Amino acid sequence: MSKSMLITVGIGKNREDVAHGISFSIRQNNPEYIIFITTDKSKQETLPFVLKNSCMSSKKYEIQVLSNENDIELIRKECGEYIESLIAFGYIPENIVVDYTTGTKAMSAGLILSSIEKKVGTITYVYGERNSEGRVVSGSEKLITLQPNEVYANSIYKSAIDFFNKTQFDSCIELLQKAQGLIGNPQTKEKFYTLEQLAQAYSYWDRFDLQKAFNILKDFSSKNIYLQQWKIKSKVEQNKQILHKEKDNQFCLERIVDLLENANRRLELEGKYDDAVARLYRLLEFVAQYKMVELALYKKHNNGLPDTEDIDIDKLPNTLRSKYESLRSNDGKIRLGLVNTYDLLAEMKTPLGLTFMEQFNNGTFKKLLGLRNKSLLAHGFSPIGQTASKEMFSEVAEFIKKSLPDTENFFQTVKFPRISDD
Repeated sequence: MSKSMLITVGIGKNREDVAHGISFSIRQNNPEYIIFITTDKSKQETLPFVLKNSCMSSKKYEIQVLSNENDIELIRKECGEYIESLIAFGYIPENIVVDYTTGTKAMSAGLILSSIEKKVGTITYVYGERNSEGRVVSGSEKLITLQPNEVYANSIYKSAIDFFNKTQFDSCIELLQKAQGLIGNPQTKEKFYTLEQLAQAYSYWDRFDLQKAFNILKDFSSKNIYLQQWKIKSKVEQNKQILHKEKDNQFCLERIVDLLENANRRLELEGKYDDAVARLYRLLEFVAQYKMVELALYKKHNNGLPDTEDIDIDKLPNTLRSKYESLRSNDGKIRLGLVNTYDLLAEMKTPLGLTFMEQFNNGTFKKLLGLRNKSLLAHGFSPIGQTASKEMFSEVAEFIKKSLPDTENFFQTVKFPRISDD
Protein backbone atom coordinates (compact mmCIF):
# COMPACT_ATOMS: atom_id res chain seq x y z
CA MET A 1 0.00 0.00 0.00
CA SER A 2 1.29 3.48 -0.90
CA LYS A 3 2.92 5.45 1.91
CA SER A 4 3.00 9.19 2.52
CA MET A 5 5.11 11.26 4.87
CA LEU A 6 5.17 14.58 6.73
CA ILE A 7 8.57 16.00 7.71
CA THR A 8 9.46 19.09 9.72
CA VAL A 9 12.38 21.01 8.19
CA GLY A 10 14.73 23.01 10.43
CA ILE A 11 17.93 24.94 9.71
CA GLY A 12 20.66 23.33 11.85
CA LYS A 13 24.20 24.67 11.83
CA ASN A 14 25.00 24.72 8.14
CA ARG A 15 21.71 23.50 6.63
CA GLU A 16 23.39 20.53 4.98
CA ASP A 17 23.59 18.66 8.29
CA VAL A 18 19.82 18.88 8.76
CA ALA A 19 19.20 18.05 5.09
CA HIS A 20 21.34 14.93 5.47
CA GLY A 21 19.21 13.65 8.37
CA ILE A 22 15.97 14.38 6.50
CA SER A 23 17.26 12.61 3.41
CA PHE A 24 18.24 9.61 5.54
CA SER A 25 14.69 9.39 6.93
CA ILE A 26 13.14 9.65 3.46
CA ARG A 27 15.40 6.89 2.18
CA GLN A 28 14.56 4.63 5.12
CA ASN A 29 10.78 5.20 5.02
CA ASN A 30 10.52 5.36 1.21
CA PRO A 31 7.25 7.29 0.92
CA GLU A 32 5.47 7.92 -2.37
CA TYR A 33 4.34 11.41 -1.39
CA ILE A 34 5.91 13.93 1.02
CA ILE A 35 4.72 17.10 2.73
CA PHE A 36 7.63 19.25 3.90
CA ILE A 37 6.62 21.43 6.87
CA THR A 38 8.87 24.46 6.85
CA THR A 39 9.45 27.99 8.01
CA ASP A 40 10.24 30.76 5.50
CA LYS A 41 13.92 30.41 6.38
CA SER A 42 14.16 26.60 6.27
CA LYS A 43 12.30 26.58 2.97
CA GLN A 44 14.87 28.90 1.43
CA GLU A 45 18.04 27.62 3.09
CA THR A 46 17.60 23.91 4.00
CA LEU A 47 15.02 22.39 1.72
CA PRO A 48 17.01 22.89 -1.52
CA PHE A 49 19.69 20.51 -0.18
CA VAL A 50 17.02 17.86 0.42
CA LEU A 51 15.34 18.28 -2.94
CA LYS A 52 18.56 17.75 -4.88
CA ASN A 53 19.42 14.58 -2.92
CA SER A 54 19.04 11.27 -4.76
CA CYS A 55 16.46 10.16 -2.17
CA MET A 56 13.99 12.51 -3.89
CA SER A 57 14.22 10.78 -7.22
CA SER A 58 10.67 10.30 -8.58
CA LYS A 59 9.12 11.50 -5.31
CA LYS A 60 6.00 13.66 -5.32
CA TYR A 61 5.93 16.39 -2.73
CA GLU A 62 4.47 19.67 -1.57
CA ILE A 63 5.83 22.41 0.66
CA GLN A 64 3.83 23.95 3.51
CA VAL A 65 5.11 27.03 5.34
CA LEU A 66 3.84 27.37 8.90
CA SER A 67 2.11 30.58 9.91
CA ASN A 68 4.02 30.77 13.20
CA GLU A 69 6.90 28.40 13.96
CA ASN A 70 6.60 28.95 17.74
CA ASP A 71 2.84 28.59 18.26
CA ILE A 72 2.25 24.95 19.21
CA GLU A 73 -1.55 25.10 19.04
CA LEU A 74 -1.54 26.75 15.61
CA ILE A 75 1.05 24.25 14.37
CA ARG A 76 -1.08 21.37 15.67
CA LYS A 77 -4.08 22.74 13.78
CA GLU A 78 -2.18 23.31 10.53
CA CYS A 79 -0.44 19.90 10.67
CA GLY A 80 -3.81 18.29 11.30
CA GLU A 81 -5.07 19.89 8.10
CA TYR A 82 -2.06 18.55 6.19
CA ILE A 83 -2.77 15.04 7.48
CA GLU A 84 -6.44 15.40 6.52
CA SER A 85 -5.37 16.39 3.02
CA LEU A 86 -3.32 13.20 2.69
CA ILE A 87 -6.29 11.14 3.83
CA ALA A 88 -8.42 12.96 1.24
CA PHE A 89 -5.84 11.93 -1.39
CA GLY A 90 -6.47 8.31 -0.42
CA TYR A 91 -3.66 7.62 2.08
CA ILE A 92 -5.06 5.71 5.05
CA PRO A 93 -3.82 6.89 8.48
CA GLU A 94 -1.80 3.75 9.22
CA ASN A 95 0.24 4.36 6.04
CA ILE A 96 1.14 7.92 6.96
CA VAL A 97 4.61 8.47 8.47
CA VAL A 98 5.58 11.53 10.51
CA ASP A 99 9.20 12.59 11.09
CA TYR A 100 9.89 15.32 13.65
CA THR A 101 13.70 15.16 13.74
CA THR A 102 14.35 18.78 12.77
CA GLY A 103 12.60 22.10 13.25
CA THR A 104 11.78 24.07 16.38
CA LYS A 105 10.55 22.36 19.52
CA ALA A 106 7.14 23.85 18.87
CA MET A 107 7.12 22.37 15.35
CA SER A 108 7.95 18.92 16.70
CA ALA A 109 5.39 19.12 19.49
CA GLY A 110 2.64 20.43 17.22
CA LEU A 111 3.25 17.73 14.61
CA ILE A 112 3.27 14.93 17.20
CA LEU A 113 0.04 16.19 18.79
CA SER A 114 -1.76 16.30 15.46
CA SER A 115 -0.35 12.87 14.55
CA ILE A 116 -1.77 11.31 17.71
CA GLU A 117 -5.07 13.12 17.18
CA LYS A 118 -5.36 11.85 13.59
CA LYS A 119 -4.06 8.36 14.48
CA VAL A 120 -1.19 8.18 11.99
CA GLY A 121 0.52 4.84 11.69
CA THR A 122 4.20 5.68 12.34
CA ILE A 123 6.28 8.39 14.01
CA THR A 124 10.02 8.46 13.31
CA TYR A 125 13.06 10.31 14.60
CA VAL A 126 16.65 10.25 13.34
CA TYR A 127 19.42 10.03 15.91
CA GLY A 128 23.13 9.18 15.92
CA GLU A 129 26.50 9.97 17.42
CA ARG A 130 26.92 13.63 18.29
CA ASN A 131 30.03 15.79 17.99
CA SER A 132 31.30 18.34 20.51
CA GLU A 133 28.73 20.84 19.28
CA GLY A 134 25.84 18.41 19.84
CA ARG A 135 25.25 17.79 16.13
CA VAL A 136 24.63 14.29 14.73
CA VAL A 137 27.75 13.03 12.98
CA SER A 138 27.03 12.42 9.30
CA GLY A 139 26.97 8.69 8.52
CA SER A 140 26.08 7.62 12.08
CA GLU A 141 22.33 8.16 11.65
CA LYS A 142 19.81 5.62 12.86
CA LEU A 143 16.03 5.72 12.66
CA ILE A 144 13.80 5.32 15.71
CA THR A 145 10.34 4.13 14.72
CA LEU A 146 7.32 4.37 17.02
CA GLN A 147 3.97 2.70 16.36
CA PRO A 148 1.38 4.91 18.07
CA ASN A 149 -1.35 2.56 16.83
CA GLU A 150 -0.30 0.15 19.55
CA VAL A 151 -1.03 2.93 22.05
CA TYR A 152 -4.41 3.56 20.41
CA ALA A 153 -5.14 -0.16 20.41
CA ASN A 154 -4.37 -0.45 24.12
CA SER A 155 -6.70 2.45 24.88
CA ILE A 156 -9.45 0.87 22.78
CA TYR A 157 -8.87 -2.48 24.46
CA LYS A 158 -9.37 -0.99 27.93
CA SER A 159 -12.53 0.80 26.78
CA ALA A 160 -13.84 -2.42 25.24
CA ILE A 161 -13.30 -4.29 28.52
CA ASP A 162 -15.16 -1.53 30.34
CA PHE A 163 -18.10 -1.90 27.93
CA PHE A 164 -18.04 -5.70 28.39
CA ASN A 165 -18.08 -5.46 32.17
CA LYS A 166 -21.04 -3.08 32.00
CA THR A 167 -22.81 -5.65 29.74
CA GLN A 168 -22.81 -3.13 26.88
CA PHE A 169 -21.81 -5.92 24.54
CA ASP A 170 -22.85 -4.34 21.24
CA SER A 171 -20.79 -1.22 22.03
CA CYS A 172 -17.85 -3.47 22.89
CA ILE A 173 -18.15 -5.30 19.56
CA GLU A 174 -18.51 -2.09 17.54
CA LEU A 175 -15.44 -0.56 19.19
CA LEU A 176 -13.29 -3.63 18.56
CA GLN A 177 -14.37 -3.88 14.93
CA LYS A 178 -13.51 -0.22 14.31
CA ALA A 179 -10.05 -0.86 15.76
CA GLN A 180 -9.18 -3.71 13.38
CA GLY A 181 -7.31 -1.47 10.94
CA LEU A 182 -5.10 -0.11 13.72
CA ILE A 183 -3.66 -3.44 14.80
CA GLY A 184 -0.59 -4.99 13.23
CA ASN A 185 0.62 -7.27 16.00
CA PRO A 186 -0.79 -10.82 15.45
CA GLN A 187 -1.05 -11.50 19.18
CA THR A 188 -2.97 -8.26 19.74
CA LYS A 189 -5.28 -9.17 16.85
CA GLU A 190 -5.97 -12.55 18.42
CA LYS A 191 -6.73 -10.97 21.80
CA PHE A 192 -9.11 -8.47 20.21
CA TYR A 193 -10.83 -11.23 18.23
CA THR A 194 -11.25 -13.35 21.36
CA LEU A 195 -12.82 -10.44 23.23
CA GLU A 196 -15.10 -9.66 20.29
CA GLN A 197 -16.31 -13.27 20.10
CA LEU A 198 -16.86 -13.38 23.84
CA ALA A 199 -18.90 -10.16 23.70
CA GLN A 200 -20.90 -11.56 20.78
CA ALA A 201 -21.74 -14.70 22.75
CA TYR A 202 -22.97 -12.77 25.78
CA SER A 203 -24.82 -10.30 23.56
CA TYR A 204 -26.80 -13.23 22.11
CA TRP A 205 -27.39 -14.61 25.60
CA ASP A 206 -28.56 -11.25 26.92
CA ARG A 207 -31.16 -11.23 24.12
CA PHE A 208 -32.23 -14.83 24.92
CA ASP A 209 -30.69 -16.28 21.73
CA LEU A 210 -29.24 -19.16 23.72
CA GLN A 211 -28.33 -21.46 20.85
CA LYS A 212 -26.15 -18.86 19.13
CA ALA A 213 -24.52 -17.96 22.43
CA PHE A 214 -23.74 -21.61 23.13
CA ASN A 215 -22.39 -22.17 19.60
CA ILE A 216 -19.74 -19.54 20.23
CA LEU A 217 -18.83 -20.45 23.80
CA LYS A 218 -18.59 -24.18 23.13
CA ASP A 219 -15.66 -23.50 20.81
CA PHE A 220 -13.74 -21.58 23.46
CA SER A 221 -11.00 -23.88 24.60
CA SER A 222 -10.72 -24.36 28.34
CA LYS A 223 -7.02 -23.62 27.82
CA ASN A 224 -7.60 -20.28 26.07
CA ILE A 225 -4.79 -18.08 27.35
CA TYR A 226 -6.93 -14.95 27.38
CA LEU A 227 -9.69 -16.48 29.49
CA GLN A 228 -6.99 -17.34 32.01
CA GLN A 229 -5.39 -13.90 31.70
CA TRP A 230 -8.76 -12.23 32.24
CA LYS A 231 -9.49 -14.51 35.23
CA ILE A 232 -12.82 -15.69 33.79
CA LYS A 233 -12.00 -19.24 32.67
CA SER A 234 -14.01 -20.99 35.40
CA LYS A 235 -16.92 -18.56 35.04
CA VAL A 236 -17.17 -19.14 31.29
CA GLU A 237 -17.12 -22.90 31.86
CA GLN A 238 -19.97 -22.54 34.38
CA ASN A 239 -21.91 -20.40 31.93
CA LYS A 240 -21.47 -22.98 29.18
CA GLN A 241 -23.04 -25.63 31.39
CA ILE A 242 -26.00 -23.37 32.12
CA LEU A 243 -26.47 -22.62 28.42
CA HIS A 244 -26.24 -26.29 27.51
CA LYS A 245 -29.06 -27.09 29.91
CA GLU A 246 -31.25 -24.14 28.93
CA LYS A 247 -30.98 -24.51 25.16
CA ASP A 248 -32.30 -28.08 25.34
CA ASN A 249 -34.97 -27.53 27.98
CA GLN A 250 -37.46 -24.68 27.79
CA PHE A 251 -38.71 -25.31 31.31
CA CYS A 252 -35.83 -25.68 33.73
CA LEU A 253 -34.68 -24.11 37.00
CA GLU A 254 -31.63 -22.63 35.29
CA ARG A 255 -33.84 -20.54 33.03
CA ILE A 256 -35.72 -19.16 36.03
CA VAL A 257 -32.52 -17.89 37.63
CA ASP A 258 -31.27 -16.69 34.24
CA LEU A 259 -34.37 -14.54 33.77
CA LEU A 260 -33.94 -13.11 37.26
CA GLU A 261 -30.32 -12.21 36.56
CA ASN A 262 -31.31 -10.66 33.21
CA ALA A 263 -33.75 -8.39 35.07
CA ASN A 264 -31.02 -7.58 37.58
CA ARG A 265 -28.70 -6.41 34.79
CA ARG A 266 -31.37 -4.04 33.48
CA LEU A 267 -31.91 -2.74 37.00
CA GLU A 268 -28.41 -2.41 38.41
CA LEU A 269 -26.21 -1.82 35.38
CA GLU A 270 -28.48 0.07 33.00
CA GLY A 271 -31.09 1.76 35.19
CA LYS A 272 -33.85 0.55 32.85
CA TYR A 273 -36.50 0.14 35.50
CA ASP A 274 -39.49 -0.47 33.23
CA ASP A 275 -37.51 -3.09 31.31
CA ALA A 276 -36.49 -4.78 34.56
CA VAL A 277 -40.06 -4.95 35.84
CA ALA A 278 -41.33 -6.28 32.49
CA ARG A 279 -38.82 -9.11 32.81
CA LEU A 280 -39.80 -9.77 36.43
CA TYR A 281 -43.45 -10.05 35.41
CA ARG A 282 -42.50 -12.51 32.67
CA LEU A 283 -40.44 -14.39 35.24
CA LEU A 284 -43.40 -14.78 37.58
CA GLU A 285 -45.41 -16.04 34.64
CA PHE A 286 -42.63 -18.44 33.65
CA VAL A 287 -42.29 -19.83 37.19
CA ALA A 288 -45.99 -20.71 37.13
CA GLN A 289 -45.57 -22.32 33.71
CA TYR A 290 -42.57 -24.28 34.99
CA LYS A 291 -44.68 -25.79 37.77
CA MET A 292 -47.62 -26.46 35.43
CA VAL A 293 -45.30 -28.34 33.06
CA GLU A 294 -43.82 -30.28 35.96
CA LEU A 295 -47.35 -31.37 36.91
CA ALA A 296 -48.21 -32.09 33.24
CA LEU A 297 -51.24 -29.77 33.37
CA TYR A 298 -50.83 -28.44 29.83
CA LYS A 299 -51.83 -30.15 26.63
CA LYS A 300 -49.03 -30.70 24.14
CA HIS A 301 -48.35 -29.39 20.66
CA ASN A 302 -47.74 -31.81 17.80
CA ASN A 303 -44.00 -31.42 18.42
CA GLY A 304 -44.45 -32.69 21.96
CA LEU A 305 -43.81 -29.36 23.68
CA PRO A 306 -46.30 -28.05 26.26
CA ASP A 307 -48.97 -25.67 25.00
CA THR A 308 -49.00 -23.01 27.73
CA GLU A 309 -52.25 -21.62 26.32
CA ASP A 310 -54.29 -24.78 26.87
CA ILE A 311 -55.02 -26.52 30.19
CA ASP A 312 -55.50 -30.29 30.03
CA ILE A 313 -58.77 -30.56 31.93
CA ASP A 314 -58.37 -34.31 32.31
CA LYS A 315 -55.30 -33.78 34.51
CA LEU A 316 -57.17 -31.69 37.05
CA PRO A 317 -58.85 -33.13 40.17
CA ASN A 318 -62.56 -33.82 39.67
CA THR A 319 -63.45 -31.05 42.11
CA LEU A 320 -61.83 -28.43 39.85
CA ARG A 321 -62.85 -29.56 36.38
CA SER A 322 -66.20 -27.82 36.14
CA LYS A 323 -64.70 -24.52 37.31
CA TYR A 324 -62.00 -24.51 34.67
CA GLU A 325 -64.20 -26.03 31.98
CA SER A 326 -66.29 -22.87 32.24
CA LEU A 327 -63.22 -20.87 31.16
CA ARG A 328 -62.90 -22.67 27.83
CA SER A 329 -62.85 -20.14 24.93
CA ASN A 330 -64.53 -20.39 21.53
CA ASP A 331 -61.45 -21.99 19.97
CA GLY A 332 -61.67 -24.81 22.52
CA LYS A 333 -58.67 -23.81 24.64
CA ILE A 334 -58.52 -23.05 28.34
CA ARG A 335 -56.21 -20.07 28.85
CA LEU A 336 -55.19 -18.74 32.25
CA GLY A 337 -53.55 -15.45 33.12
CA LEU A 338 -50.76 -15.13 35.65
CA VAL A 339 -52.86 -14.82 38.83
CA ASN A 340 -55.37 -17.47 37.73
CA THR A 341 -52.55 -19.91 37.02
CA TYR A 342 -51.16 -19.44 40.51
CA ASP A 343 -54.68 -19.75 41.90
CA LEU A 344 -54.99 -23.13 40.20
CA LEU A 345 -51.63 -24.21 41.62
CA ALA A 346 -52.80 -23.08 45.08
CA GLU A 347 -56.02 -25.08 44.71
CA MET A 348 -53.85 -28.08 43.92
CA LYS A 349 -52.02 -27.46 47.21
CA THR A 350 -48.59 -26.79 45.68
CA PRO A 351 -46.29 -24.74 47.96
CA LEU A 352 -45.51 -22.48 44.99
CA GLY A 353 -49.15 -21.62 44.37
CA LEU A 354 -49.98 -21.23 48.05
CA THR A 355 -47.04 -18.90 48.67
CA PHE A 356 -47.81 -16.71 45.68
CA MET A 357 -51.52 -16.36 46.49
CA GLU A 358 -50.71 -15.57 50.11
CA GLN A 359 -48.42 -12.73 49.00
CA PHE A 360 -50.94 -11.62 46.40
CA ASN A 361 -53.84 -11.57 48.79
CA ASN A 362 -51.93 -9.70 51.49
CA GLY A 363 -51.30 -6.95 48.95
CA THR A 364 -47.55 -7.35 48.26
CA PHE A 365 -47.66 -8.81 44.76
CA LYS A 366 -50.95 -7.08 43.96
CA LYS A 367 -49.29 -3.71 44.54
CA LEU A 368 -46.22 -4.58 42.48
CA LEU A 369 -48.19 -6.08 39.61
CA GLY A 370 -50.33 -2.96 39.64
CA LEU A 371 -47.23 -0.82 39.16
CA ARG A 372 -46.20 -3.02 36.24
CA ASN A 373 -49.64 -2.69 34.63
CA LYS A 374 -49.35 1.12 34.74
CA SER A 375 -46.03 1.02 32.85
CA LEU A 376 -45.93 2.02 29.18
CA LEU A 377 -44.42 -1.42 28.50
CA ALA A 378 -47.64 -2.98 29.81
CA HIS A 379 -50.96 -1.15 29.71
CA GLY A 380 -50.40 2.36 31.04
CA PHE A 381 -48.27 5.46 30.75
CA SER A 382 -46.54 5.85 34.13
CA PRO A 383 -42.78 5.22 34.32
CA ILE A 384 -41.56 2.88 37.04
CA GLY A 385 -38.99 4.37 39.40
CA GLN A 386 -35.89 2.89 40.97
CA THR A 387 -37.45 2.27 44.39
CA ALA A 388 -40.49 0.39 43.06
CA SER A 389 -38.44 -1.70 40.63
CA LYS A 390 -35.93 -2.68 43.32
CA GLU A 391 -38.78 -3.57 45.67
CA MET A 392 -40.34 -5.80 43.05
CA PHE A 393 -37.00 -7.45 42.30
CA SER A 394 -36.42 -8.17 45.98
CA GLU A 395 -39.91 -9.67 46.42
CA VAL A 396 -39.65 -11.84 43.31
CA ALA A 397 -36.15 -13.07 44.19
CA GLU A 398 -37.25 -13.97 47.72
CA PHE A 399 -40.35 -15.72 46.38
CA ILE A 400 -38.24 -17.86 44.04
CA LYS A 401 -35.69 -18.77 46.72
CA LYS A 402 -38.45 -19.71 49.15
CA SER A 403 -40.66 -21.60 46.71
CA LEU A 404 -37.92 -23.23 44.61
CA PRO A 405 -34.97 -23.75 46.99
CA ASP A 406 -33.03 -25.76 44.40
CA THR A 407 -32.49 -22.55 42.42
CA GLU A 408 -29.90 -21.53 45.01
CA ASN A 409 -27.44 -23.77 43.13
CA PHE A 410 -27.53 -21.47 40.09
CA PHE A 411 -27.55 -17.93 41.44
CA GLN A 412 -23.77 -17.57 41.04
CA THR A 413 -23.18 -19.80 38.02
CA VAL A 414 -25.65 -17.86 35.86
CA LYS A 415 -23.92 -14.51 36.39
CA PHE A 416 -21.94 -13.11 33.48
CA PRO A 417 -18.16 -12.84 33.82
CA ARG A 418 -16.32 -9.63 34.61
CA ILE A 419 -12.94 -9.31 32.91
CA SER A 420 -9.96 -8.44 35.05
CA ASP A 421 -6.86 -7.34 33.13
CA ASP A 422 -4.60 -5.82 35.75
